[in-house]
Amino acid sequence: MMAKYLLAVCVIAFFVSAVAGGADSSGSKKAEPLGDGFGLAGIDGVLVVPDSNNFWAFKVDSEVSDDRGRIRAGTAIELLPSSTLEHMMADANERSGASYRLWGRVTKYRGKNFVFPTYYLRVGEATVPTPTTPKSLPKRQSGPAVNDPNDILTLPEELMDKLQARRIARSEPAQKESNAAQSGAEAGERKSEVKPDSVLAERTGFLVEQDGGYGLFAPDALGRRVEEESLRLLPCWTLEQAERQQAAEPERIRHKIAGIVTMYKGTRYLLLQRAIRVYSHGNFGR
Repeated sequence: MMAKYLLAVCVIAFFVSAVAGGADSSGSKKAEPLGDGFGLAGIDGVLVVPDSNNFWAFKVDSEVSDDRGRIRAGTAIELLPSSTLEHMMADANERSGASYRLWGRVTKYRGKNFVFPTYYLRVGEATVPTPTTPKSLPKRQSGPAVNDPNDILTLPEELMDKLQARRIARSEPAQKESNAAQSGAEAGERKSEVKPDSVLAERTGFLVEQDGGYGLFAPDALGRRVEEESLRLLPCWTLEQAERQQAAEPERIRHKIAGIVTMYKGTRYLLLQRAIRVYSHGNFGR
């Protein structure tokens, strides 16, 4: 009888600890990361300046969720290097505390979410004119008048509050005036335009480990004398899978990859979309 009582107490204690482990300090279920490849379609937030780790983050104003995971409102998500981020940083340096509307792709690497930004707009507060009341009004007849031109159009207070808090997205002008472009000083002050990203497909190469980073992709010419620049790899689920394959093999694995190439501060980065192992069957050198 005593043994059954102790067994029941152990089962209850295990169940309670399991439930508590899946919840945060507020008592709600712990938020799971979003799935790799989830698209951000215009989420509002602010750009957070780099900390000691020297990365930029985007602090979301509202919760973002997919079928399984979610990111709570107020969470700062690390932004991956991209041409869009570089342009966004230049705008943030000129306008401290500005809000933005961001589009991009969510990646997942070792249980952590990142955002690869692809487009953004500045977000500002909309100004709604305050309705004015005429000083004197003509004497009105008793009872409602239909189509009276002297009627005053009034809005409910709830609707006015929503209009006052409404936020509008402001797009950047495509270019400045042509005469400003001719001036060297003004051209130096003008922000550089966003360089379009490119696609790298059906390219064979190796994953190279790198200290303090996520590694490099070194293209392989398969015996030909073709030297190509290595690309820095961005964290994502495809990279994590390729790293697991490489860790299980004693020798280097050749992969055929496809991904998005972007430029950030003069360095080319690669966001992998696909990485398929290629078997040489002894036809190519290691």
